[in-house]
Amino acid sequence: MSTNEDPRRKEPGADPKTTATTSPPSMADATEWVAASIDEVGTDETIRFIVALLDIAPERHDALTAAYQAHPKVQRLWNQFRADHFMDSEPSVSEGYSGAALKSEAQKVATAPEGTRNMTLNEAAFALGTLAGAAWTDLTAEAVEDALTEAAALCGLPPWEVAATIRSGLNAGMREPRSMPEGAAPVPGQRQAPPSVTVRPGAAERQSGEANAATSRRTISLKPASEIKIRPVHWLWKDRLPLGCLSLVAGREGIGKSTCAYQVAADITTAKLPGCYQGQPRAVIVAATEDSWEHTIAPRLKAAGADMDRVLQVTVTTAEGGDGSLTLPSDVSALGRRIEESGAALLLLDPLMSRLDASLDSHRDSEVRQALEPIAALADRHRISVLGLIHVNKSTGADPLTRIMASRAFVAVSRAVLYIMTDPENEAVRLLGQPKNNLGRTDLPTLTFSIEQAHVADTDEGPVFTGRLKWLGETERSITDALADADGDLDARSAAAEAGDWLADHLTQHGGIDDSASIKTAARKAGHSESTLKRARRRLKIVSTSSGFPRRTYWSLPGTQPGESAGRTQLGQSPGESGLTGLTDPTGPTERQSGQTPREAGLTGQLSIPGD
Repeated sequence: MSTNEDPRRKEPGADPKTTATTSPPSMADATEWVAASIDEVGTDETIRFIVALLDIAPERHDALTAAYQAHPKVQRLWNQFRADHFMDSEPSVSEGYSGAALKSEAQKVATAPEGTRNMTLNEAAFALGTLAGAAWTDLTAEAVEDALTEAAALCGLPPWEVAATIRSGLNAGMREPRSMPEGAAPVPGQRQAPPSVTVRPGAAERQSGEANAATSRRTISLKPASEIKIRPVHWLWKDRLPLGCLSLVAGREGIGKSTCAYQVAADITTAKLPGCYQGQPRAVIVAATEDSWEHTIAPRLKAAGADMDRVLQVTVTTAEGGDGSLTLPSDVSALGRRIEESGAALLLLDPLMSRLDASLDSHRDSEVRQALEPIAALADRHRISVLGLIHVNKSTGADPLTRIMASRAFVAVSRAVLYIMTDPENEAVRLLGQPKNNLGRTDLPTLTFSIEQAHVADTDEGPVFTGRLKWLGETERSITDALADADGDLDARSAAAEAGDWLADHLTQHGGIDDSASIKTAARKAGHSESTLKRARRRLKIVSTSSGFPRRTYWSLPGTQPGESAGRTQLGQSPGESGLTGLTDPTGPTERQSGQTPREAGLTGQLSIPGD
């Protein structure tokens, strides 16, 4: 930077207004400029100059703020100055009681140390929400959001994490408006309290025992959609498990629900799971009651390759000093503090039903929602995925969501549902599909796996064995199709077997390959329906390829063509041969490209967990 362009080279006491045009033009330049300025004239002088510069060149605010925060010598002092500066000039809040509270809470957030930032932000939003919801103060929700958003940026919280945390704490606080403190009086022009009205306390107020006429009054405001900031969905497991939401893994007992759940947990701890934390190992929190940690859960995690130091077991001590179990929604607040302290990315509830308060009826929607909605809010507030394991009932039908036991609220509140079942055509194979995915793709392929025995340790008491999961690939069948097949009668299965024999003979007679249209025509003449032929094709693992113009589709027996099914996975392939997807970009390809390793495709070669 030349001498006539560098404001640091002005003589001491120079008017900063005369040097404003020489300030750094970009964020990258600003970072370099700040470092050089500190070296030459010192931290204090640099900050004094930037204060004056911001007053006359506010358009440089973002670049200069980022530059100052990036420099370790200046960060703490700069944050403190900005917290004071923007709060002192806040135009939308009175300088009375509420204004002082807003300034104080924003300063706490702006200077919060790492590890406490999200919790501090949530607590500040709640505290200010109790004021914004009160009739005697002029503090608005918009003023709180603006002040805390800027304060959160100063302490380094990522933008996608800030909005949800503020919204959750602010809404909760506004539901419990603060009474007017003794000696305080409404500022002229403020909202006046309405005549006393008796309001029936809500469920949360009844539980806390603090309901009264003052705290039960609420206000309603309207906000145009144009003021809502659109945010992208972040995925813990890419395209399958959204971050900040409640999700389910459903299936009957012993089918392998824990197999998937603990493998996901293990891959998070080792930064292998494709998603927003790939390459960044994170902790996971496990609340499990059905299985023994010593005999089942720890061996499963070890076999899955988990970083055992990052797997955190939930333990609860009662007020009397005895052992208890995690109970929701009662323990949501305490659990939130532990999530913030640990930085966990996943909360695993195994099973979810056992975590609900015993006083709640799991078959009544309204009561189930009393537990699940606070859990969903917890996930959103702390940007953690909550994954609950749940059993299915004995009903029949092709809709997997109707098979999930108890109240429909379990499915309704969850944003994603994974479903695991036995392949009706091969009992050694498990199918993992996704019948619900509110926030993402609906065309995800069904994954397949088997479970093998594995030796994980030798102890003084003897060897320890557990299950090892091996991915087999993908299948064209959806979970809905598989359930329909599983519910089919013996006659339908026999028909599929006969159609399979016919199809194998037909292809063999045609050199192992034939045009699919010709095959379907011949099948109809032989008395086989198209749906039966489709099941027969899956049984035989027939390869489908297209070529020519106009394009024609051919079916062939496995191994007939060297270039068969470039990208289509066949059951029976090893993980290195298969192209497991479901972890691809929403607008990207759905199959692994030739030459990719399984890890590049988004899955480890072997996932070592037994059935649950």
